[in-house]
Order: sequence, then structure tokens, then C-alpha cells
Amino acid sequence: MSERIDTPLTNEHFAAFCLSMLGQPYWYGTALHKCSESLRASKARQYPSHYGSSRTSRYRDDIAKKKVCADCMGAAKGYAWTSGGQGVLEAIGNDKTFEKKSGSNGCPDKSSNSMFSWAKSKGMDWGTIDTLPDIVGLAVRFDGHVGYTVGGGYAVEWRGFNYGCVKTKVADRPWKKWYRLPGLTYLDVDDGEGREKVPFKAETAETDAIAKVRITGNSVNIRNAPGMESSIVAVLNKGAELEAVDTSGWRAVKLGGVVCWVSEKYSEVG
Repeated sequence: MSERIDTPLTNEHFAAFCLSMLGQPYWYGTALHKCSESLRASKARQYPSHYGSSRTSRYRDDIAKKKVCADCMGAAKGYAWTSGGQGVLEAIGNDKTFEKKSGSNGCPDKSSNSMFSWAKSKGMDWGTIDTLPDIVGLAVRFDGHVGYTVGGGYAVEWRGFNYGCVKTKVADRPWKKWYRLPGLTYLDVDDGEGREKVPFKAETAETDAIAKVRITGNSVNIRNAPGMESSIVAVLNKGAELEAVDTSGWRAVKLGGVVCWVSEKYSEVG
């Protein structure tokens, strides 16, 4: 874990980066920019409702203190586009700048809602919030907003103009879904494109004695009850492992501590 925290573009490094950004401001429509008057003026023309005169003094205070700004989705995009936040933290509070290339490292320029749709279309794992795995660097979302898990039941989010970048308890916020972010390397399971992802494994002192169900297909639906007509609560890819509850017929498994089901056609016991 310690080595991966020091390795840019891993989920652990991203979570640590988010924690390092606590206290930095939220500017709508930005993706890790150095706060400047030219940026403020440009965004005011582009998004006048977010940059009204009542907010100008606060924006200019951010500029004077030489902070780095982002909005909720812009934080993850900016992290990817700076190759893992390179130079960002070093530029806070001084005149240093950093390089950024939009769309780089596999992360497209999309809004929070569009990014979730795009990630799903690319086969990234996702699920309802009650199945959230204990993995750092996942996106948690509700309509129009996103945050990022940092461990211990907490997330970091660029929450809005009045909050900035803050750490919040996941259970206290109205998150609806989670998903894996593009542009990050997750651990242990090859996703077919040369990147690795974290397998889902139940935490238990008796792991070796508990049967596992392994996903054998890509984009496999995990459902809230056995049967194709049941609601989808998550989508997992080949290699993901879950704790088995019942392996006869439709397989009952635990995902995020919740019992769900997966078809025996797309899974194996092992």
C-alpha cells in the first residue's frame, strides 16, 4: 500500500491527493486550476450564475492566497490530466504553475453525470451505494455531484462554493451509486486493457475457509434477488471475487456486506 500511495495514477495515490487538497476552494467549471483573476473573469462570462458579484470578494481572496481550485468532477479530471497531480500541491500558496493536458491518461472531459454514463459504457465496475466496497479512490455520486472514497467510511468532495474541498462521512451524505474512475490503476485483477483493478473480497478472519464466487464474464449484472427480472445493484467484470452465501442455482453472494445474486452462467465457485 505504501508504495502505491507514492505511485501516481493509482487509486491509493489519488485518495491521498484528495486528502492533501482539503481546504482548497470550489470554483464551478474548473479542473485543478491555479486561482487567477483571468480565470475568474473567464468563468464569470461562461457561468454567470456561479460567479455573481456577491461571490467576487471570496474568489479574489482565493486568488490572493494563490490557491488551486476545482469543482467536484474537475478534481478527478485535473488529477488525471496532470499525470497524477504532478506539481499541483507544490503550486499552492506561491507563484509556481503546473502542466495539464485535457483528456490525457484515459480520462475524458465530461460532467459528473456524463462521466458516470461513460464509465459504465466502458465496462467500469459500479453499484448502488449499499454495495460500496471498502476501496479507496472510488467515485460516489448522486445526480449532478461526485465525491471520492478515502477509507474508514469517509469521502473527500469538492462540495460547493460555501464548502470547498471537505472530508465527509459517506453515511451522512445522500450518495446513490459508486463506480471506478477512468484514468486510475486499481489493484490485482487485469481489466483486459493492461490496467489492474481491486477484486471484491469480503473481509474476514476466516477468509481461507469461506467459499468464493468468481465472476467469469465481463459486465456481469449483480442483482438484488435471483432471476433476470430482478433489479441490478452492481456490474462487475471478470476476475472479481465475492464471498459465497449459497452456490446452488443462482449464486447468493455478499457485496459490501449486502446479500446479492449472480447467475451461475457468468460465475464459478472456487
